[in-house]
Amino acid sequence: MVLTAMFCVQYGKHNLPFVLPGLHWPEIILPPSNVTWIISQPENILSDDKVQDELLGLQYFAHGPTGAAVHDFTVIRRNLTQQMHKILPDMVDEMRAAFDDYLPSTTDNDEEGWAEVEGIRVIVKTTQRTIERMFVGLPLCRDMAYLKAIRRWSVVFALSGSLFRFFWPTELLAPMLNVLVAAMKWMAVRKSLPLIRQRIRALKAREAVEKNEETGVEMPSDMLQWIIELNAQKPDPMKLSAWDIAGKLVLFELFGNPTFSLFTTHARPQVKSISLTCTS
Repeated sequence: MVLTAMFCVQYGKHNLPFVLPGLHWPEIILPPSNVTWIISQPENILSDDKVQDELLGLQYFAHGPTGAAVHDFTVIRRNLTQQMHKILPDMVDEMRAAFDDYLPSTTDNDEEGWAEVEGIRVIVKTTQRTIERMFVGLPLCRDMAYLKAIRRWSVVFALSGSLFRFFWPTELLAPMLNVLVAAMKWMAVRKSLPLIRQRIRALKAREAVEKNEETGVEMPSDMLQWIIELNAQKPDPMKLSAWDIAGKLVLFELFGNPTFSLFTTHARPQVKSISLTCTS
Protein backbone atom coordinates (compact mmCIF):
# COMPACT_ATOMS: atom_id res chain seq x y z
CA MET A 1 0.00 0.00 0.00
CA VAL A 2 2.84 2.40 0.85
CA LEU A 3 4.57 1.60 -2.43
CA THR A 4 1.36 2.14 -4.38
CA ALA A 5 0.72 5.48 -2.69
CA MET A 6 4.29 6.60 -3.33
CA PHE A 7 4.10 5.74 -7.04
CA CYS A 8 0.69 7.36 -7.35
CA VAL A 9 2.14 10.60 -6.06
CA GLN A 10 5.23 10.29 -8.24
CA TYR A 11 3.56 9.18 -11.48
CA GLY A 12 -0.22 9.29 -11.18
CA LYS A 13 -0.47 12.97 -10.47
CA HIS A 14 1.56 13.56 -13.64
CA ASN A 15 -0.89 11.42 -15.61
CA LEU A 16 1.66 8.65 -16.19
CA PRO A 17 1.21 4.85 -15.90
CA PHE A 18 3.52 2.78 -13.72
CA VAL A 19 4.20 -0.89 -12.92
CA LEU A 20 3.99 -2.53 -9.49
CA PRO A 21 5.44 -5.94 -8.56
CA GLY A 22 2.81 -8.54 -7.68
CA LEU A 23 2.65 -12.04 -6.20
CA HIS A 24 1.41 -13.47 -9.49
CA TRP A 25 2.33 -10.99 -12.18
CA PRO A 26 3.36 -7.33 -12.51
CA GLU A 27 0.42 -4.92 -12.24
CA ILE A 28 0.14 -1.93 -14.56
CA ILE A 29 -1.52 1.05 -12.88
CA LEU A 30 -3.06 3.49 -15.34
CA PRO A 31 -3.77 7.14 -14.53
CA PRO A 32 -7.35 8.41 -14.08
CA SER A 33 -7.29 9.94 -17.55
CA ASN A 34 -7.45 6.40 -19.01
CA VAL A 35 -10.68 5.43 -17.24
CA THR A 36 -12.90 6.46 -20.14
CA TRP A 37 -10.80 4.46 -22.57
CA ILE A 38 -10.83 1.38 -20.28
CA ILE A 39 -14.61 1.25 -19.84
CA SER A 40 -15.15 1.76 -23.56
CA GLN A 41 -13.25 -1.40 -24.48
CA PRO A 42 -15.30 -4.51 -25.35
CA GLU A 43 -14.88 -7.64 -23.26
CA ASN A 44 -12.98 -9.43 -26.02
CA ILE A 45 -10.27 -6.77 -25.63
CA LEU A 46 -10.30 -6.13 -21.86
CA SER A 47 -11.83 -8.71 -19.51
CA ASP A 48 -11.16 -9.93 -15.99
CA ASP A 49 -12.44 -13.46 -16.67
CA LYS A 50 -8.96 -14.93 -17.01
CA VAL A 51 -7.78 -13.15 -13.87
CA GLN A 52 -10.75 -14.45 -11.87
CA ASP A 53 -10.05 -17.98 -13.04
CA GLU A 54 -6.39 -17.83 -12.09
CA LEU A 55 -6.87 -16.07 -8.75
CA LEU A 56 -10.05 -17.81 -7.52
CA GLY A 57 -10.06 -21.09 -9.43
CA LEU A 58 -13.60 -20.43 -10.68
CA GLN A 59 -13.22 -23.07 -13.37
CA TYR A 60 -12.83 -25.65 -10.57
CA PHE A 61 -14.82 -24.32 -7.59
CA ALA A 62 -17.68 -22.26 -9.04
CA HIS A 63 -20.98 -23.59 -10.31
CA GLY A 64 -20.80 -24.15 -14.06
CA PRO A 65 -21.49 -26.08 -16.04
CA THR A 66 -19.42 -23.98 -18.46
CA GLY A 67 -16.95 -21.15 -18.10
CA ALA A 68 -19.32 -18.80 -19.91
CA ALA A 69 -22.04 -19.60 -17.39
CA VAL A 70 -19.71 -18.87 -14.48
CA HIS A 71 -18.86 -15.45 -15.86
CA ASP A 72 -22.43 -14.51 -16.82
CA PHE A 73 -23.23 -11.53 -14.59
CA THR A 74 -26.16 -10.29 -16.67
CA VAL A 75 -28.47 -10.30 -13.64
CA ILE A 76 -26.16 -7.97 -11.73
CA ARG A 77 -25.43 -5.66 -14.63
CA ARG A 78 -29.02 -5.41 -15.85
CA ASN A 79 -31.60 -6.31 -13.20
CA LEU A 80 -29.80 -5.20 -10.06
CA THR A 81 -28.75 -1.90 -11.59
CA GLN A 82 -32.26 -1.14 -12.84
CA GLN A 83 -34.16 -2.38 -9.79
CA MET A 84 -31.92 -1.08 -7.01
CA HIS A 85 -34.30 1.74 -6.14
CA LYS A 86 -37.10 -0.79 -5.60
CA ILE A 87 -35.22 -3.11 -3.26
CA LEU A 88 -33.50 -0.45 -1.14
CA PRO A 89 -36.54 0.02 1.17
CA ASP A 90 -36.55 -3.72 1.91
CA MET A 91 -32.82 -3.67 2.64
CA VAL A 92 -33.23 -0.72 5.00
CA ASP A 93 -36.10 -2.53 6.71
CA GLU A 94 -33.94 -5.63 7.18
CA MET A 95 -31.06 -3.60 8.55
CA ARG A 96 -33.33 -2.04 11.15
CA ALA A 97 -34.78 -5.42 12.09
CA ALA A 98 -31.29 -6.93 12.41
CA PHE A 99 -30.05 -4.13 14.64
CA ASP A 100 -33.13 -4.61 16.82
CA ASP A 101 -32.29 -8.31 17.11
CA TYR A 102 -28.56 -8.00 17.71
CA LEU A 103 -28.29 -4.83 19.79
CA PRO A 104 -29.19 -5.12 23.48
CA SER A 105 -32.45 -3.76 24.81
CA THR A 106 -32.72 -1.40 27.75
CA THR A 107 -33.23 -4.37 30.08
CA ASP A 108 -29.70 -5.58 29.26
CA ASN A 109 -28.02 -2.40 30.49
CA ASP A 110 -25.90 -2.29 33.62
CA GLU A 111 -26.60 -0.05 36.57
CA GLU A 112 -25.11 2.96 34.80
CA GLY A 113 -27.18 2.40 31.66
CA TRP A 114 -24.42 0.88 29.52
CA ALA A 115 -24.27 -2.36 27.55
CA GLU A 116 -21.21 -3.86 25.88
CA VAL A 117 -21.60 -4.85 22.24
CA GLU A 118 -19.21 -6.74 19.93
CA GLY A 119 -19.36 -4.17 17.16
CA ILE A 120 -17.73 -6.25 14.42
CA ARG A 121 -19.98 -9.26 14.99
CA VAL A 122 -23.13 -7.14 15.04
CA ILE A 123 -22.22 -5.37 11.81
CA VAL A 124 -21.20 -8.58 10.00
CA LYS A 125 -24.45 -10.32 10.94
CA THR A 126 -26.52 -7.25 10.10
CA THR A 127 -24.91 -6.77 6.70
CA GLN A 128 -25.37 -10.43 5.83
CA ARG A 129 -29.07 -10.32 6.63
CA THR A 130 -29.41 -7.09 4.66
CA ILE A 131 -27.72 -8.50 1.57
CA GLU A 132 -29.66 -11.77 1.85
CA ARG A 133 -32.89 -9.78 1.89
CA MET A 134 -31.86 -8.59 -1.56
CA PHE A 135 -30.85 -12.09 -2.67
CA VAL A 136 -33.60 -14.39 -1.34
CA GLY A 137 -36.10 -12.16 0.47
CA LEU A 138 -38.17 -13.05 3.51
CA PRO A 139 -38.21 -15.33 5.46
CA LEU A 140 -35.05 -17.14 4.31
CA CYS A 141 -32.85 -14.08 4.91
CA ARG A 142 -33.54 -14.52 8.65
CA ASP A 143 -32.93 -18.27 8.77
CA MET A 144 -29.92 -18.68 11.07
CA ALA A 145 -28.99 -22.10 9.66
CA TYR A 146 -29.01 -20.72 6.12
CA LEU A 147 -26.94 -17.68 7.06
CA LYS A 148 -24.39 -19.84 8.85
CA ALA A 149 -24.13 -22.23 5.88
CA ILE A 150 -23.52 -19.33 3.49
CA ARG A 151 -20.77 -17.98 5.74
CA ARG A 152 -19.10 -21.38 5.85
CA TRP A 153 -19.30 -21.72 2.08
CA SER A 154 -17.72 -18.30 1.62
CA VAL A 155 -14.85 -19.08 3.99
CA VAL A 156 -14.10 -22.48 2.43
CA PHE A 157 -14.28 -21.02 -1.08
CA ALA A 158 -11.89 -18.22 -0.14
CA LEU A 159 -9.41 -20.58 1.54
CA SER A 160 -9.53 -22.99 -1.40
CA GLY A 161 -8.89 -20.11 -3.78
CA SER A 162 -5.88 -19.02 -1.70
CA LEU A 163 -4.41 -22.52 -1.71
CA PHE A 164 -5.12 -22.78 -5.44
CA ARG A 165 -3.18 -19.59 -6.11
CA PHE A 166 -0.07 -20.39 -4.13
CA PHE A 167 0.42 -24.15 -4.39
CA TRP A 168 1.33 -26.30 -7.35
CA PRO A 169 0.44 -28.34 -9.30
CA THR A 170 -3.07 -26.91 -9.43
CA GLU A 171 -4.31 -29.71 -11.69
CA LEU A 172 -3.89 -32.14 -8.78
CA LEU A 173 -4.74 -29.81 -5.90
CA ALA A 174 -7.91 -28.27 -7.33
CA PRO A 175 -9.94 -31.52 -7.63
CA MET A 176 -9.10 -32.40 -4.02
CA LEU A 177 -10.08 -28.97 -2.76
CA ASN A 178 -13.26 -29.11 -4.82
CA VAL A 179 -14.53 -32.02 -2.72
CA LEU A 180 -14.68 -29.77 0.34
CA VAL A 181 -16.00 -26.82 -1.67
CA ALA A 182 -18.77 -28.96 -3.16
CA ALA A 183 -19.75 -30.24 0.29
CA MET A 184 -20.01 -26.71 1.68
CA LYS A 185 -21.95 -25.62 -1.41
CA TRP A 186 -24.46 -28.40 -0.85
CA MET A 187 -24.87 -27.32 2.78
CA ALA A 188 -25.47 -23.77 1.59
CA VAL A 189 -27.98 -24.50 -1.18
CA ARG A 190 -30.08 -27.21 0.45
CA LYS A 191 -32.01 -24.63 2.50
CA SER A 192 -32.80 -22.58 -0.60
CA LEU A 193 -33.86 -25.45 -2.89
CA PRO A 194 -37.49 -25.63 -1.62
CA LEU A 195 -37.89 -21.87 -2.13
CA ILE A 196 -36.38 -22.09 -5.61
CA ARG A 197 -38.72 -24.90 -6.64
CA GLN A 198 -41.66 -22.90 -5.30
CA ARG A 199 -40.57 -19.85 -7.32
CA ILE A 200 -40.17 -21.93 -10.49
CA ARG A 201 -43.70 -23.33 -10.11
CA ALA A 202 -45.04 -19.82 -9.52
CA LEU A 203 -43.27 -18.54 -12.64
CA LYS A 204 -44.74 -21.31 -14.78
CA ALA A 205 -48.19 -20.64 -13.33
CA ARG A 206 -47.84 -16.94 -14.10
CA GLU A 207 -46.81 -17.68 -17.68
CA ALA A 208 -49.87 -19.91 -18.10
CA VAL A 209 -52.16 -17.21 -16.73
CA GLU A 210 -50.67 -14.53 -18.98
CA LYS A 211 -50.99 -16.79 -22.01
CA ASN A 212 -54.62 -17.69 -21.36
CA GLU A 213 -56.05 -14.61 -19.68
CA GLU A 214 -53.56 -11.86 -20.47
CA THR A 215 -53.35 -10.87 -16.80
CA GLY A 216 -50.14 -10.68 -14.83
CA VAL A 217 -49.27 -12.06 -11.42
CA GLU A 218 -46.96 -9.98 -9.27
CA MET A 219 -43.71 -11.79 -8.49
CA PRO A 220 -41.01 -11.09 -5.90
CA SER A 221 -38.26 -8.65 -6.79
CA ASP A 222 -34.94 -10.06 -5.64
CA MET A 223 -31.79 -11.66 -7.04
CA LEU A 224 -33.22 -15.17 -6.91
CA GLN A 225 -36.26 -14.18 -8.95
CA TRP A 226 -34.15 -12.41 -11.54
CA ILE A 227 -31.92 -15.47 -11.97
CA ILE A 228 -34.98 -17.70 -12.43
CA GLU A 229 -36.57 -15.38 -15.00
CA LEU A 230 -33.30 -15.00 -16.92
CA ASN A 231 -32.70 -18.76 -17.00
CA ALA A 232 -36.30 -19.34 -18.10
CA GLN A 233 -35.52 -17.39 -21.29
CA LYS A 234 -32.65 -19.72 -22.25
CA PRO A 235 -33.29 -22.60 -24.65
CA ASP A 236 -31.66 -25.22 -22.44
CA PRO A 237 -34.37 -26.54 -20.05
CA MET A 238 -31.70 -27.57 -17.54
CA LYS A 239 -31.05 -23.90 -16.90
CA LEU A 240 -34.37 -23.82 -15.07
CA SER A 241 -33.43 -26.63 -12.70
CA ALA A 242 -33.41 -25.77 -9.01
CA TRP A 243 -29.83 -27.01 -8.62
CA ASP A 244 -28.49 -24.86 -11.46
CA ILE A 245 -30.22 -21.76 -10.11
CA ALA A 246 -29.05 -22.47 -6.55
CA GLY A 247 -25.45 -22.82 -7.74
CA LYS A 248 -25.64 -19.50 -9.54
CA LEU A 249 -27.19 -17.85 -6.50
CA VAL A 250 -24.47 -18.90 -4.05
CA LEU A 251 -21.79 -17.75 -6.49
CA PHE A 252 -23.31 -14.27 -6.49
CA GLU A 253 -23.60 -14.39 -2.71
CA LEU A 254 -19.90 -15.16 -2.59
CA PHE A 255 -19.22 -11.75 -4.12
CA GLY A 256 -22.06 -9.85 -2.46
CA ASN A 257 -21.74 -10.81 1.20
CA PRO A 258 -17.99 -10.33 1.79
CA THR A 259 -17.91 -7.11 -0.22
CA PHE A 260 -20.82 -5.54 1.64
CA SER A 261 -19.55 -6.74 5.02
CA LEU A 262 -16.05 -5.44 4.31
CA PHE A 263 -17.45 -2.05 3.32
CA THR A 264 -19.62 -1.67 6.42
CA THR A 265 -17.07 -2.98 8.92
CA HIS A 266 -14.54 -0.42 7.70
CA ALA A 267 -17.11 2.35 8.09
CA ARG A 268 -16.73 2.22 11.87
CA PRO A 269 -14.20 3.18 14.55
CA GLN A 270 -11.31 0.75 14.75
CA VAL A 271 -12.35 -0.91 18.02
CA LYS A 272 -13.21 -4.48 18.95
CA SER A 273 -16.19 -3.53 21.09
CA ILE A 274 -18.34 -0.50 21.67
CA SER A 275 -20.51 0.69 24.53
CA LEU A 276 -23.97 2.01 23.86
CA THR A 277 -26.28 3.95 26.14
CA CYS A 278 -29.87 2.83 25.67
CA THR A 279 -32.66 5.13 26.70
CA SER A 280 -36.34 4.42 26.86
